[in-house]
Amino acid sequence: MLDCLRHQEPMVPAIPLISALCQDGNVDPRFFAFHQDLVVRGVVDILDGVGKLIFDDRLHVLLTRYQTGLVGNPPELMAPYSSKPVVVPEDCRSMFITFSKGIPIDREEIFEYFRQKWGGCIVRVLMEKTSGGNAPMYGRIIFKSEAFVRLVLNGQRLVKITVGYRQIWLRKYVPRPKND
Repeated sequence: MLDCLRHQEPMVPAIPLISALCQDGNVDPRFFAFHQDLVVRGVVDILDGVGKLIFDDRLHVLLTRYQTGLVGNPPELMAPYSSKPVVVPEDCRSMFITFSKGIPIDREEIFEYFRQKWGGCIVRVLMEKTSGGNAPMYGRIIFKSEAFVRLVLNGQRLVKITVGYRQIWLRKYVPRPKND
């Protein structure tokens, strides 16, 4: 399902597990292709909510430490789950983007690409400030959630997408160290 959501063109995959869970056993996969933005927002909500707890390495360390049973239950593991939203800094929700020289693209095209694919997932797009009429060579996309960055990258360090027949390279944004 996630592979389907990442493709440039919507795919129509067979979804046997979801079909098996339905009463009539029939799920039209075109539903997911058509409502791709809703599905992605649902996945992001899960990743930002309970996913942060499930995929947290600290939880694994706690479970390993206390799985002997000789020690009582740690308070960290006994605390009730709370889905309080955590404010994540923009740097953690950002991607650095680069463009091919001589093939300009404007921020609205980038907005529109992600808006069509995943709905309103972008806060803003920043572009390189240029002079003399030169097209920008790089920019930065700031997403509403850190989970969108993970979905775009799909475990890769660098990803290429095509926006209006032009290629854009994306990677996780890493701020430059500040010289004091």
